[in-house]
Amino acid sequence: MKTEEIIYTETIALNKAKRQLPLAVAEANRMLQTVTGIIGELDKEEKIKLLKKGRSLVMEKLKDKFLFPNATEQFNLQSLGVDLSGLNRIEYRKWSDFDLEVDENGKYIASERQPYFETFIHRVRTENQKKAVDIAQRMIELVSELQNSGLGGNFSLEKSAQIMPRLLRYNYDSKGQLELNIQEICMYIK
Repeated sequence: MKTEEIIYTETIALNKAKRQLPLAVAEANRMLQTVTGIIGELDKEEKIKLLKKGRSLVMEKLKDKFLFPNATEQFNLQSLGVDLSGLNRIEYRKWSDFDLEVDENGKYIASERQPYFETFIHRVRTENQKKAVDIAQRMIELVSELQNSGLGGNFSLEKSAQIMPRLLRYNYDSKGQLELNIQEICMYIK
């Protein structure tokens, strides 16, 4: 199989993720502004690390300035006059699914490619997957045909999977093979 074939897209979830991306970028930039207010400017590499490490990166930078190494973190922060309450209100998970980068102005922007979006697009990647999808699709068409012909009884398509046990059964005696369920077919289908 040379190309991957899209078989299903979770459209609602994909569109929701696309709407969340600008909010994620805004929240990441809010965090950047808060952090630079606490520890000063960061270079591009540090800004990228900040996306993953968040508060722990800030604490790494601040620990070098702690005056009382044996005291609590809170005591040292107070002695430095540092208030992390603004940083504690940042919602890191808002951008954790997205790929962000730093632009020429030092702000976060969305990367052009977003692998997270791909999680909502399902593809067949091998010949065996393609064959399985084709077989399943034919089965759906056959069950729908049975339902539409009226031979499947009064089941809705939603419950059409219930028809299958009436048509087929697993035979434990003949090496575990599927076979027609003649008794049920004669009793059930009029």
